[in-house]
Amino acid sequence: MQRIKIKDIIFSYRVTGSVSKTAQELGVSRWTVQRLIKRARTGYGTFSTRNLKRGSTRPHLIFTKLKGQEKVDILNLANITHLGARKLKLLLNLDSSSNHPQIPQAKQHDQ
Repeated sequence: MQRIKIKDIIFSYRVTGSVSKTAQELGVSRWTVQRLIKRARTGYGTFSTRNLKRGSTRPHLIFTKLKGQEKVDILNLANITHLGARKLKLLLNLDSSSNHPQIPQAKQHDQ
């Protein structure tokens, strides 16, 4: 799916005059159209796409990234003890930024 250009969204809104119709025609959410209209509106009641740019959508910081040795320790302890993520975190004294995404969940065992 190809991204729709900001200029196309603003132009379509100027033609239709409706946020809902513009969003439906272009296949984007109404919130996207409203947000871009707000950013494009000038003080004179007109629209300008001159300074509008798309922001990056990629994450710039990863707070949950573990160091290599931490990951090995977690996996070893998880396989031995079969504990959950919270207890593993406490046992290994990991800082609060090392949360669930890379800490394995305890597997359910048949008894």
